[in-house]
Amino acid sequence: MLSSQQLLMRASAEARVGERVLLGAGVSRDIHRFLPPGVHVTERGSNGSPVDLALITADQIDSRGQLVAPSSANGHANGSDVLPAGYCAGRLVVLLTCPSRTRRLGIVPAEPAARRGSTGPHADRIISALAVIDVTEHGLVVRELAPGISAREVQQASGATLLAEPSLTEIGPAR
Repeated sequence: MLSSQQLLMRASAEARVGERVLLGAGVSRDIHRFLPPGVHVTERGSNGSPVDLALITADQIDSRGQLVAPSSANGHANGSDVLPAGYCAGRLVVLLTCPSRTRRLGIVPAEPAARRGSTGPHADRIISALAVIDVTEHGLVVRELAPGISAREVQQASGATLLAEPSLTEIGPAR
């Protein structure tokens, strides 16, 4: 299982030189020290221009990448570390909290579209203390595993069906 520092290191590897990156309120400011040089950080509340990457936190997400419950760490009553009004992100990466006492991932089956109501942004990638998971048209695909964690353990920690990338790799500090 990744420590919170390792999680931030892995999340920072999503940013590329020259990109504009929005950090959600629940993303620790400690991530700044891990971001590659040349990444332009956009703070919440500044102008609403498009960003290349948004890094936000959530306690729960569904199997289609829809935020269900934002992070309780960010103070939003509705459970999501939502993108500010007017923002558009090329890629949305969600850092999914995973309480160490339960080792449960907050991934739940998606509700049928008719019951879901309004939809917000959908994640492209989920990074948790257990795994890196891509949201694809075929479902959730586990791409990387935390050291010492198996694909089976990630599946057992999830409330939704996960697919495993045939060439699973171990999460490293940077990619």
